[in-house]
Amino acid sequence: KLRNVAVPFGVVPGQHFVPLDCNAQFSPCQSWTSMNLGDVIANTVTVPCGECWTLDIKDGSTLQLDAGIDIVGKLVIDPDANVTIVAPVILVQGEFFYEMPRALVTPENVGLTIRMTGTDILTFLPQAQNAAVCGTNTSIVIGQCEIGKKPIVVAGGKFTLKSWPDRTCPTWTRLYDTVSDPIIVPQLTPPDDPPAGCSYAVINETFPETPLIAKNIPPDNWYPTPGSRVAYSNVGGASNSSGYYIKSYRRQKEFMGVYYQVPQETLDCVSVNGTRYLFSARVRLTSTTSNSSLCSQGLAAGKYCIQVTMQSMDATGDTKFLLMYHQTADEGAFHQDGTWFWISNVFDLNPNVAAVDGAYNTILFSGPEGGIDISIDNVLLTRVTPDYYPDPEKICSNMAYLNGDAEKSLIFAYPVQTTNIKGSLMTIREETTANGTINKYFHMTGRAKDYCSPMILLEPKCLAIYGMYRFEARIRVLNGNEYTKPRMVVKVFSNDPTAVPPFEVRPVAFCKNQTESDGWVHCAAMTEFTEKEKEAAKLEFYIIVGTNQTIPGTNVTWDVDYDDLKVSLYKGPASGLVLHESVKNCWGPGSEIAVTSNTFNYSDSAKNVILNVTTDGAPAGQAIVYLQNPMRTHTTLESHPWYASEVVLLSRNTKFLSDMDDGANPQHGGHFIIFHTPNQTQILEGVEIRGYGQLGNLGRYPVHAHMCDNSPNMSISFNAVRDSFQRCYNIHNTHNATVQQNIAHNTIGHCFLFEDGSEQDNKWLYNLAMDTLNTPKDKLVTIIESDFQASSFWSATVENWMEGNVAAGSQDSGMWIEMLENVRGPSEQFYPGKNPSRAALKRYWKNVIHSSGREGLRLYPNGHYPDDGATYEDLWSFRNKGDGVLLFNSRWLTIKGGVYSDNRMQVEQDKHADRIHIEDIFMEGYSDSFRYQVEARPDVHSHCPVFRPLIGIQLHSYLRFRDSEGHRVHNITFQNFGETLTGCTGSVSISIDQEIDTGHHDAYTTFSNLTFQEGTPMSEKFEICTVTNHYVGNKAFEASKIARQSNYFRNDMMFQDMSGDLDPQNLHRPGFVV
Repeated sequence: KLRNVAVPFGVVPGQHFVPLDCNAQFSPCQSWTSMNLGDVIANTVTVPCGECWTLDIKDGSTLQLDAGIDIVGKLVIDPDANVTIVAPVILVQGEFFYEMPRALVTPENVGLTIRMTGTDILTFLPQAQNAAVCGTNTSIVIGQCEIGKKPIVVAGGKFTLKSWPDRTCPTWTRLYDTVSDPIIVPQLTPPDDPPAGCSYAVINETFPETPLIAKNIPPDNWYPTPGSRVAYSNVGGASNSSGYYIKSYRRQKEFMGVYYQVPQETLDCVSVNGTRYLFSARVRLTSTTSNSSLCSQGLAAGKYCIQVTMQSMDATGDTKFLLMYHQTADEGAFHQDGTWFWISNVFDLNPNVAAVDGAYNTILFSGPEGGIDISIDNVLLTRVTPDYYPDPEKICSNMAYLNGDAEKSLIFAYPVQTTNIKGSLMTIREETTANGTINKYFHMTGRAKDYCSPMILLEPKCLAIYGMYRFEARIRVLNGNEYTKPRMVVKVFSNDPTAVPPFEVRPVAFCKNQTESDGWVHCAAMTEFTEKEKEAAKLEFYIIVGTNQTIPGTNVTWDVDYDDLKVSLYKGPASGLVLHESVKNCWGPGSEIAVTSNTFNYSDSAKNVILNVTTDGAPAGQAIVYLQNPMRTHTTLESHPWYASEVVLLSRNTKFLSDMDDGANPQHGGHFIIFHTPNQTQILEGVEIRGYGQLGNLGRYPVHAHMCDNSPNMSISFNAVRDSFQRCYNIHNTHNATVQQNIAHNTIGHCFLFEDGSEQDNKWLYNLAMDTLNTPKDKLVTIIESDFQASSFWSATVENWMEGNVAAGSQDSGMWIEMLENVRGPSEQFYPGKNPSRAALKRYWKNVIHSSGREGLRLYPNGHYPDDGATYEDLWSFRNKGDGVLLFNSRWLTIKGGVYSDNRMQVEQDKHADRIHIEDIFMEGYSDSFRYQVEARPDVHSHCPVFRPLIGIQLHSYLRFRDSEGHRVHNITFQNFGETLTGCTGSVSISIDQEIDTGHHDAYTTFSNLTFQEGTPMSEKFEICTVTNHYVGNKAFEASKIARQSNYFRNDMMFQDMSGDLDPQNLHRPGFVV
């Protein structure tokens, strides 16, 4: 009965399979194992009509049916079976029955696995009672039905498979919250101790009182440069408690000064293997002439201010220099002559800049012009002491905790460093705050580049992949009235020595525009770290402030103040998901789950594996699902009640799998079809169907109800179609079926379908599709199909229930209602004159669409124009790249209730859309929740800026029917629209499409009860001025051209504002916009 054939055969139009009379009463069931059929059977296994067999293999073995099985009678799968059936075909002409005990979904509880195999196209010869159903072809075999390769076929029989734990158990739920592991406590390398017998400070000179003072002899190892003098002094005010210091005087040139000859015992304590040193000193400049020093006057111009240089000569006689400190002109001007001030710096000693085993190791203080005395005190050169190294218990909660607020010392900024641009200098300054306290902050002068900034080295060991970090700083620019927009960045150095360039500069925060008059401005933003940052050789955090933020490295001379730098762990990666407690008794360890995207890129979804599920520590009514691998935190109900991601259970305890054994057609898996069988009980419940569908083969889908007419007892529920090669759940000229709480993940082509436009009174209830991919154009089943623009839910009719479904990520549209003016395909002959586009909508309610690559809900190209009107209710459509809803060629429709957010346009009423009512809706242009994702991740983009602006409602300028009553926009709340609130160029709450037809505006529109966010300018509430830049339509070209030239088109617009919400004086007086 089963044979190979190269030519397909179809069913005679209008024919159906009927139940076999010989199955009116079954004999007592026989045990499969007692029949000793073996575990590898070469010939077709046939369960005879009227007989019942029980497949009771329970040892986890594989049953190899090389020629398949033909169930003419009844096959019962034992509830406790544990078996894998491998077959090229399973044909049900009688009855298939399997009801698995209610069990947690785990790999250990998998009972029945069916694995389809083979590459031959198969046919079957129906039983005599159904012999007339299939067509004929005398060149092959009369009456054969073609069923393709790897088929599971129900033809006249009953199919009952129930393996879902509990009908109250969800297949998906919304993400309530996430939990994270404790903050990392890293193993940090402690600082090297000084060499034996040495202290941290290698120079610590305070110039105490000694007998040398009376003899005017300088202290040991301090010498004047030739031509100058040096001596102890206490004239003009002491700098410390001893009252003494040394002074360099009779200086005639800027290179003259005082130097310290480093003694050998000190050199023995110095390390040049990259050891970090802190240097500081107290300095005072005193003029011996009538003029102040050039430095104090701000006239140093890159020289004549104090500088400190380390010099040494190596064994070859080469002199090496290290600039230990150089004061900028701006900083010098801050300190008047005769006043003491601190100088300090941090640097690393290495063989390139120092030769401690050489000769003439000196530290020279010089710089000011001749006639300026240099007084010096409190000279310190020390290794970085342990108190400057991070505490592992604290560093990972705030990587700038040690001195990000500048309060640790008035001398050293360390461990805050600088980006080390020549000529720039960072110092610590103090100010008295409004409440009388003293605040320290970082002051940066000599900024020759926009990236001259304090710099904090981030600790890669602290980073958690997918952890969310909050970057903060207070910034004060000293730039007069010129606006600047600071931004925070992280410089990520590659571990690859061959990388070009060796680093990547990643923005982490864009701050507000500010000028000097704004004073201190707080800037903060979130960012997410990934493997790239975790594996970096080094991470530097700094702040760019410049005149032109688009050209890095712009020359900038402004001084800038910084304070309160923080890099805090806001939320670690998700180690567990907080979900509704109903998952606890059915989602088990080892099962796979997926989390839907929370951006408008479907691929931002994620998969994971459950470790365990518990209510311990969970909020009331919730459970915690712990994960095998930490993952990115998606939008949760706790963070926003509308935009939360969904969590999907991908695994099931019963599996339909498919061998990938077709080398010529690697994307041809198995297919399950209920074939021309009306009025029978068909239950497919709780099955994981993976690798099914045959790309490019008509009618070969994972789940397919084909031409089954009235099927009120058909239930396709709680299943998971995964990795489908072609479509998912296809209802084709079948009525009254229920498709409920099914899942689809990573599938090709339209997913859930009502195929021909004839389907009526079916129910799509609370299904979810995610990661829906486009079909390649050369793999379409026919040239008239549109799967190359795949939609998660696609329908050629509206005469069905569509309730509570979620389209959670498609490469193209989320839901597409693509109706014609006639029924399509093989069903057309049974419905002559039927026009699906005019049919009454049965029910469209509480569906959710997000993360689509194009529109959310799309009525295109023929649209929907029912005779008695239709209402699409309570749709949530958000974070789609295109429109939330696109209405095209439609009439007498009401879009009522729901939430529309973060779409390019929330509702686009495109051309030939008449008598459209839009009412009772909340619309948000650029939500804070989405902005948070955009700012945190460089790979996430918003609608701002784009070539088409961010809009709430776009109305069209002309009607399709002259008797139309026009449009109504009522009770709409607009939030976060307009350039003022979003920063998105051209954004507006309501606009008019620029395309025209006859040169006149005839789309009559009334507005009422519109609510705009406080601070929205009138021009950003309703905008019609750009309509004069319209393009000319195909009709009435000359008329349109004349209208454009005369500006007549704009001049004959009129909109009625019934509640005064567009009153330019905000007095809410009803009126007209003309």
